[in-house]
Amino acid sequence: MRRKLTVQVYRNHINARGLQYIDLLMLHITSPDCNIIKVWRQLETLCFASKLIRNIGLSGVSVSKLEDVSRIAVIKPFAVQARSNPYAPEVKLLQFCLSRDILFIALSPLDFANSNGLLLKEGVVVDIAEDHSVMPAQVLLGWALQRQTLPVPNTLNIEHVKQNIMLANVWLSDSELDAINQLYSA
Repeated sequence: MRRKLTVQVYRNHINARGLQYIDLLMLHITSPDCNIIKVWRQLETLCFASKLIRNIGLSGVSVSKLEDVSRIAVIKPFAVQARSNPYAPEVKLLQFCLSRDILFIALSPLDFANSNGLLLKEGVVVDIAEDHSVMPAQVLLGWALQRQTLPVPNTLNIEHVKQNIMLANVWLSDSELDAINQLYSA
């Protein structure tokens, strides 16, 4: 981070939005050269000094960087955010998070970049959706939830939002989960 994190910067940011605190501040790692230890320690200082930030997390981080932070963290990461779907399940990162009680936020759980909705059209996903009388997106969100991730689908379509909310009606069997997991190795 180029600008030093200060309590006053965050106090101004929070006040400008009419908030009392930030519940979760995610640090997005965009460069492999980022001194993540230094930045994490600054975030911890900010949390301790101000009480303006309740939890801190990481986005775009590798397992090795997360291990580095975990070794020195006084405040453990509350959450890790990464792209995750059956084509790119981020198994090692998820296992690391689960083993340390870190929330795994799954971005793009319904597809991946430049695929034109291919995941939603996968035969196994469509077949499972038909068996449950739901949409393929609901199957993929169910898969994500049953992996103990928090899926964050991206849609501006109100009908899709409503369908995603109806997810409670979808519970996949072990064999259905295994069939979806096979998409990664296909």
